[in-house]
Amino acid sequence: MLPTLQAQHCALTALPLALLSRPSALQQVPAGAMLALTDDPWDKPNAVASLVALRQRGAQLGSTGTPWSGGQFVLLDASHMDGAALLASITAARQVAPDVKIVATGIGGIDDLEAALANGVDLAGGTINRRSKTRDSAPLPLRLKKISSLLNQVLRDVELPLLANEIRADVRLSYQLLRHANSAWLGLSHAATSAEEAVMLIGRDELFRWLSLMLLAGADPRPTSQALQEIAMARGRLLEILAVRRGDLPTQRFTVGLLSLLDVMLQTTMADALEPLHLPAEAVQALVDGTGPWHDTLALAIALETNDLETASRLALPYGGLECVTDAADAAWRWAREARNVETQ
Repeated sequence: MLPTLQAQHCALTALPLALLSRPSALQQVPAGAMLALTDDPWDKPNAVASLVALRQRGAQLGSTGTPWSGGQFVLLDASHMDGAALLASITAARQVAPDVKIVATGIGGIDDLEAALANGVDLAGGTINRRSKTRDSAPLPLRLKKISSLLNQVLRDVELPLLANEIRADVRLSYQLLRHANSAWLGLSHAATSAEEAVMLIGRDELFRWLSLMLLAGADPRPTSQALQEIAMARGRLLEILAVRRGDLPTQRFTVGLLSLLDVMLQTTMADALEPLHLPAEAVQALVDGTGPWHDTLALAIALETNDLETASRLALPYGGLECVTDAADAAWRWAREARNVETQ
């Protein structure tokens, strides 16, 4: 839970108070951890002392299913609920404790997850790779067409001065590039004063990475857009780290991870979302078909996100094992939060 909190995310687990009351477990509880108690604390001896000790550690204490007196949140498992059943559970929890924070996990798709947030759930988790609705195919907005064109030119090895000229013609894009190039996060030794300087200073690989981030940021906003962007950025960074370890192509693997939620963000099919980009065949295979030589690392990232440890352990073997990959994933999440903070300032 500690690395999750360090990346400024919510760290949630469900455990019995009987376990959390043990000194060895209590000492490991990080400040800010959300602990959903799976047993009724008031049925336990020394319950008050245990709850006080956990709160002194900075934990947020809640219940599973039904609120209990003094709980800060209630955790609802929506893995076997449809929308109506979840709404009924929310209503029942509010009747018992009107001000309790409601957390729902196990929601089956991004549209259902957004519906839960719109109907009284404060924090929600579930499957984000699945859409229940796909809007009719529509042309890309002009801004995204421009970014797609630049990405294609980078892939075709168009000379950097020519790329800089195209970026300079777009005032907003030039401003964003200068802000990115001169950010302390990027850490360049020389400040850029023009689009041309910025392009030359950051180089082709970083330009491609930045344009890919701009493509995600330019998608039509939806309630979960910021979270989807951060997940995609963390995937991209993890795939990049793993590619470096294997001597593969880090920039292209970063792109596979970064664009892996583009269909969800644009609310269209992945094939339609990728069509304007003309990506390498291996990237299209991984993203559209779930096959090819670049797919295993994306599948590994998704297995880690969904806590599918059996699949993650198998796919992590070429990269030093699950512990090594988990450390890389923690680093990727920290990078994604920092990068998103820079790009949204």
